[in-house]
Amino acid sequence: MKPQQTNDRTVSKENFIRAFFDYVTNAGAKQTDQYDTKLEISKGINILTAWAILINIITGPALTKMTGDYRIIIGAAIELLCLIPIFSLNRQRRFRTANLLFFFVMNTSMLYFGLILGKSVGITLMAIFLAGLTMFVFTNKKHIITSATTTFLILIMLEYNYKHSFVPPVSANSNTHTFMEFTALCVMFSLVVMVFHFFAKIKNKNIAKEKEINKSKSKEIAQVKDISESKTFFIRSFAHEMKTYVYHVCFACGLLESKDQDVPNEQKMFILKSGSENLQRFVENMLIYSKLDAGKIDQPDYKRIETKWFIDNALNLSFFIHASEKEITLRLDKNFPATFVTDPTKFQIILNNLISNAVKFTTTDTPIVISFQSESTYWCVGIENSGNEIPKNEMQEIFKPFVTKRIKEINKNGSGIGLYVTKNYVENMNGKISVYSENGVTRFTVMFPYSNELLLKETA
Repeated sequence: MKPQQTNDRTVSKENFIRAFFDYVTNAGAKQTDQYDTKLEISKGINILTAWAILINIITGPALTKMTGDYRIIIGAAIELLCLIPIFSLNRQRRFRTANLLFFFVMNTSMLYFGLILGKSVGITLMAIFLAGLTMFVFTNKKHIITSATTTFLILIMLEYNYKHSFVPPVSANSNTHTFMEFTALCVMFSLVVMVFHFFAKIKNKNIAKEKEINKSKSKEIAQVKDISESKTFFIRSFAHEMKTYVYHVCFACGLLESKDQDVPNEQKMFILKSGSENLQRFVENMLIYSKLDAGKIDQPDYKRIETKWFIDNALNLSFFIHASEKEITLRLDKNFPATFVTDPTKFQIILNNLISNAVKFTTTDTPIVISFQSESTYWCVGIENSGNEIPKNEMQEIFKPFVTKRIKEINKNGSGIGLYVTKNYVENMNGKISVYSENGVTRFTVMFPYSNELLLKETA
């Protein structure tokens, strides 16, 4: 049991030391932004303060014992007492006061020990440390100039004292003098390395922060530009497509008013009905888009319907007017179930959008194939047409609003929201939509799980 107890005590002691070190170094530095310069400076000051206290505790008594000069232990004790409040000031988030106190104590300490230890203290490393400390602690130009001037005056005073010995240095034999020089070298070198390490760390973090800000600004500018272009495209497309549909309706009304017997009344009514239905579908897509953009979408209203009846309904006259213009025929695959569960309204919008999209982008004298297929766990609908392929890098883009990138050389006058509405409605009914476009053939496929039938039973 004794070895186990010893190990537990060792671990406990290590945890205590680690917790104490974390408590000291992070005094006032937690719960601030990771890129905050004040945070890094306060952490650096805490570590430098802890290191300076440790140096005084070790070297003060040792040098006093070796030289017999109590000025060393007195100076070390005073410095230690002046350094301890820095942790409390940082914990109270009085960073500026803590920084000023540390700078004042370090300068005073360098002056004091430089006077009593004489040339044992390397003035070159001292100058580098104090200059680095000035750049580390202060960011204001006036503060830097004032601090640098203070440091410069201290160095002049020390150099003058070395020549004239106004303050008598500590008396020591050659071995003790060598030890003091070595100790002073180690202390000053460690302080210089630590100061410039923290200074470089802050500089690197500030550079990273600036890059992040610039990157964020670039993204924001790109987003604003994209939104602006989307709005411009939306207004242009909306106006053009609305104008087209209104023109069809007005043209049909004009034919009905005319007494021209060359055009049968049935054809006049056909044109009027087709234009009205296209206009209705366009406005419906716009209203759906406004809901989706606001994050609002109705839950599906599942019903069991007859497939043949629904397809006959969906393939209404509005598509044939496009087909007749481009000599496109519509062909229906018979491999589909007799009934299925869906939200009829949403599914019709999905089907209308996909067929209308296929009619727009198909080439002449090629059929549009609408196929219904049944698998073990899902049923799917495929809308296939021949024409220019969709580039692979744009296949996901076409489902975003205001994107009409297919067949760029031809003006298709689309609103750019049909596929966006379709994708959202498919996913709203637990389905998936995919697109295949190779070898001059493009096929959109929507899949819905048979598990939707359980949702129908729950609502029944």
